[in-house]
Amino acid sequence: MLRSLKSFVFFLSLLVPLTGIAYDMSFTLLFPYEDLITGKHNDFTELYLKETIPNFEIGAPMVPVKSISIVLPPNMRIDKIIVDTTESFVLDGSYIPYPVQPPVPIGYPQKKFVSPDNKFYSVIYPSQIVHFAHQGSMFGYNIASILIYPIQYEPEKKLRFHKMIRFVVTLRAEKLDCIRPNYSLKARLEVENKIKRIIFNPEDIKNYRP
Repeated sequence: MLRSLKSFVFFLSLLVPLTGIAYDMSFTLLFPYEDLITGKHNDFTELYLKETIPNFEIGAPMVPVKSISIVLPPNMRIDKIIVDTTESFVLDGSYIPYPVQPPVPIGYPQKKFVSPDNKFYSVIYPSQIVHFAHQGSMFGYNIASILIYPIQYEPEKKLRFHKMIRFVVTLRAEKLDCIRPNYSLKARLEVENKIKRIIFNPEDIKNYRP
């Protein structure tokens, strides 16, 4: 069965650029509320969530971002991402997230404080909770980066927490300019083990070999 699946994927990778085949991949992320930590910085709220980083739009509400990488089939490019299902709730109380500040290199003086930018604080931020960031080749494998925002700021000084986010990635056929390395078995296993450690869907890597 596995050999048949591999043969089909290989055949598909050859056929895709010619036929315009497109298909979907679905992913689900869970964010336990217990992993959220809030703190106070003057009149602002600071938000910390396990295995996330802060966003980076200067003057915007500083909310957690989860960055994931996924391996895709060869010769397929991301066409769109649609949020399919969410489970969310609004936190009790009022919150004004600390505004994102310009980065300051170590050893340099602190820059002037950037106040909250009304263009971000007067609307739901971010407007989309799943963003396509980048797609490229890693050791010949087709890898994409996606940003997920489990917390949104709402202009009534509220925070919406998404404890579950399911989204669909729609792929379209495109001949990509990626290398197709001729790995030895040992080298391929070493490369795949490295990639498995950084991708969200390691179970797919053998089926999506270049």
